[in-house]
Parts: sequence; structure tokens; C-alpha cells
Amino acid sequence: SNKFRCYENGAWKDCISAGGGGGGDNDWTISGTQMYANTSVTSVGIGTTNPASASILHLANDGDTQLRIESASNARFDAPNLYTKRARGTIAAPAVVQDSDFLLDLSALGYEGSTYYRAGEITVAVDGTPSGNRVPSKITFSTADTTNGLQKRFVIRSDGKVGVGTTTPSEALHIETGGNDTTKTGILVSLNGKEVARLKSGSYNYAQGVLELYNNSGALKTKITSDHGYSFFNGAHVGIGTANPAAYRLEVMAQTGDSGAIKASAVSSGDDSIVVSGYLVIDTISGAGPPPSGDCTVSNAGRMKFNVTDNNLYICNGSTWIAK
Repeated sequence: SNKFRCYENGAWKDCISAGGGGGGDNDWTISGTQMYANTSVTSVGIGTTNPASASILHLANDGDTQLRIESASNARFDAPNLYTKRARGTIAAPAVVQDSDFLLDLSALGYEGSTYYRAGEITVAVDGTPSGNRVPSKITFSTADTTNGLQKRFVIRSDGKVGVGTTTPSEALHIETGGNDTTKTGILVSLNGKEVARLKSGSYNYAQGVLELYNNSGALKTKITSDHGYSFFNGAHVGIGTANPAAYRLEVMAQTGDSGAIKASAVSSGDDSIVVSGYLVIDTISGAGPPPSGDCTVSNAGRMKFNVTDNNLYICNGSTWIAK
């Protein structure tokens, strides 16, 4: 008979019926496949007699509480949908949303002892100016820690750029560690619990970057840091201290404060030689005679200069230049 009956004051009455009637409150009406409120209902409580005033639907239970959407269909697109709409203005007269307007806010709250606090949040907001039948958007994921509360951790902007630790990514993937903490890692790759590669921030004061590579035992084997000059790889050309080694297979440029450009050392004596296949480029001077005596000191022993005027090779023995 298209009715929903309830027991009231010792008798069964029609609480929800098609067209009203039945002696109950009749706050609801069923009309065909539709069910609607006869009064200006703004909140509905299920499991509670005191639904929150800001809620349209309030579910409460001392045990497991579920909101279940179920469907069955042979059509590919016929899946359960959670569909939200947002406009400015009113329902009867909607207006265009504006940049930064929230379109969806999905929040999880936890009870701290005195009240409920947001522990996690997913929001969808307008990210630009709507035009051309399109509304640009961004999705932001937030979590709370024990110190600062809810913090934005991850964002996908309308242009597809992804930010981790930043809400304004400047590249396809932008990771911002932030804070005066040199142990924070930007990217960590591990295999079976062992580190393989790590890209992280170095000294906070100089904002340098560090790339570390590990062997299969998790031991650090390669480290490239930007705290002092460049380490630059350009195809088959390698530059240390220079960003433009294109003219040489290997170019080393000493920086201010360095004792030299290259140092060869070894654990065992005699293993610290440098072997060059082909020829070695040596510093040149002009004008007859040896280089200035002040350029030959104990710390310069082994230094070589070729004089293009008298065609002599001068080698510093630690105190004087010897012509060869």
C-alpha cells in the first residue's frame, strides 16, 4: 500500500505514506520512487536523536558504522558514485565558483580527550579561474603530527605538477623537505630493506643537495654533493668544479680555498701514481729562463712548467726550478 507504519501511543499508524494520512506525524511522503520531507528538514539522524545542526545526514553507533553504496550492472560505467557539487550563490540561483573555493572536504577526526581534532584531510579546491566549460582544480592531502596539527603534505595542481612538502610545485615532481634538519631525505630508494639510492638535502645554511648510491649490502659507495663547486656529467664529459666540461673528457677546476685540483694517494706506498695514456697537459710560461723562484716551494715540489720561449721544461724540486 506504499506506506511505512510506526507504533505510536499504543497503536500502529502511517508515518510515511503516499499522499499523507494515517494519523501519524506524516513528516515524510513517498511518491512513486521518490521519498521526501514534508517539512523544512535540514538534518536527519540515524542512530541519534540529536543530529548535528550542520549535517544533512548524521549516522551514529557505538559499534561499527558503515555508509554503504552498492550496485550491480553489466555496463562498464555503472559503478557506485559519490557525487558532490558546489556553486556560489544559492541552490536555486547558482553562481560561478572562484579560485581557492573548496569543492570537497573529506576529513577524519579523532577524540583527544576533551574534543575531536582533525587527524587527516583530503580537499578538492578550485585552482584558477573557471572558463570554457572547465573548472581547474587541485587535490590536497593533509595529515597531523604531534607538534603542529594538520599540515598539507601532498598536492596535485591543475597543471599536473605534484608537490610533496610544498603546495606550489615548480616542476612535474617537487619535493620540499623544509626545516633546519639535515637528516631529512627527499627521495629514498630501497630494496629488501636496504638503501639503494638517496637524494637529500645537505647543510641547511647552504641548501646544498646530496646524491648517495649504495651497494647491495647497503654500504655507501658513491656520494656527490654540491656544497663546494660542481660535479657535472655531460654525456661522456665529466667536470669537477666546473659546469661546462664539454671541451675535455675530464676537467677539474680547483675552487677558492682548495690546496690543488687533483691529489693522488694510496693505502700502500708506490700505488699513488697517475698514469696518463697519450700526453699530459702542462702549464706553460713565456720569456727566457725559469719561472719565478717564488713559484717553487716545498709545497710545489713536482710542479712543471714548459717555457715556450726557450723550449725548456722546468720541474720544481721543492726549492728551485730544474730545466730538462
